[in-house]
Amino acid sequence: MPDPGLMMLAISAVLFQVIVIVAVWHTTSIRRSTDDPEEDARREEQERREGAARRIRNFEERERRHELEKKRGEQRKQDAAMLRELARRTASLGRAEGEHDDEKAPLLLRDEKNVW
Repeated sequence: MPDPGLMMLAISAVLFQVIVIVAVWHTTSIRRSTDDPEEDARREEQERREGAARRIRNFEERERRHELEKKRGEQRKQDAAMLRELARRTASLGRAEGEHDDEKAPLLLRDEKNVW
């Protein structure tokens, strides 16, 4: 007679394989009940609508983010222009008053790039 431990191991291995096969089949099988085709059609229509609504929401969110980023870019350009104008005025005031102190020097180029 074969070793009982080997028999239990073989039975366990076969049961494990059956469980794995059933689990894979269950997760990959189409969710259709052949009992009620109308219910299947309603479910498919609902899934289609939900998918379409999700795609629309995602598209609108991307558009909103794009517009927001565009506005931020425009604001950055305006801020940079204001800093350049401020630097120009500061430099012209310094030359007009004859001041050449280091502490009253015009804004540096790195300030125009928004690097603080």
